[in-house]
Amino acid sequence: MIPGIRELNFGILGLGYFGKNYARLLGEIEGVKLGVAFSRSSEAFSKYAEILSPSTVCVTDPFAILDDPAIDCVIIATPPSTHFEFAKAALENGKHVLLEKPMVATLDEAEKLQDIVKRCRRVFMVGHQYCYHDYVRHLKAQLAEGVCGSLRYIIAEHFSPGPIRYDIGCLWEMATHEFSILDYLFGPQEIKEVRGMKTGFSGTRGEDAVAFEIQLARGPLFTLTCSWWAPMKVRRMILAGDKGVAVFDDREEQQKLRFLARPYPPRTAQDEYSRFLAPGQNDTIVPVIQAQEPLRNELAHLIECVREEKKPLTDIAHGMRVTRMLHEVGMGITVV
Repeated sequence: MIPGIRELNFGILGLGYFGKNYARLLGEIEGVKLGVAFSRSSEAFSKYAEILSPSTVCVTDPFAILDDPAIDCVIIATPPSTHFEFAKAALENGKHVLLEKPMVATLDEAEKLQDIVKRCRRVFMVGHQYCYHDYVRHLKAQLAEGVCGSLRYIIAEHFSPGPIRYDIGCLWEMATHEFSILDYLFGPQEIKEVRGMKTGFSGTRGEDAVAFEIQLARGPLFTLTCSWWAPMKVRRMILAGDKGVAVFDDREEQQKLRFLARPYPPRTAQDEYSRFLAPGQNDTIVPVIQAQEPLRNELAHLIECVREEKKPLTDIAHGMRVTRMLHEVGMGITVV
């Protein structure tokens, strides 16, 4: 416990794919405690017993947390179709909220949630972890300094062997990450045009694969291909400008971020074919970054905002922008 500072009491809804990581980190961060954990299945409590504190109360009723006046902050990491209901109850019961992505399952829910956040005046934060990723932070700083010059296009790939969700499609589950990065890097964006296709197998509410491109009102062409039915994990983004290219590859261990600092070659009278961007020793920059786990940075920011009554980086306004982009793309692409 930090001397002179009241310990914040957390509750977690969901101990699955992401919830277990929040539970682990709350056990490692000073000045907070995980008071209550919810899972619909009591098997999760024994499965993750090693990361739960002996003092953590385990419940199978979410309202045992949402209605508990002793809980200061609630982390919601349940299926997206439950996000609106649980966030609404938490906020109206006076709790600060960290809501995992996607923020909600529809634009209509997002608009209703925005009104609730404004009315309740609690700290509300969306769990867009890449906005708290130290390599993405460094990328933002370098782009602002002009290392790539004027960006013309961004190509992103996002593949994974699950988890497959049955209440949303892979667009809302996966592209949320890329849209939150776009918003973080370049600020609020308006989509001028959407072109793309989506497809899937039977059994899900949405698509299993999607490929699209969007033209932003003020920004580069953005292309994304994603699927949660793939045998490997790929999370890669290429940002190409007239002064060079940046590559963010979150699956790389040694070179998550690298810059190819070479201007686009001008054509001369002697040119008979295109020049290839073959990186050399002098124009490849691999920054050395002391990076922490993004979720740890995210939680630290939440705690700071609660203690100091600050607005989070990924607040409801940010969440609305990302949700609106998901909605517009989903409406604008073709089902095949």
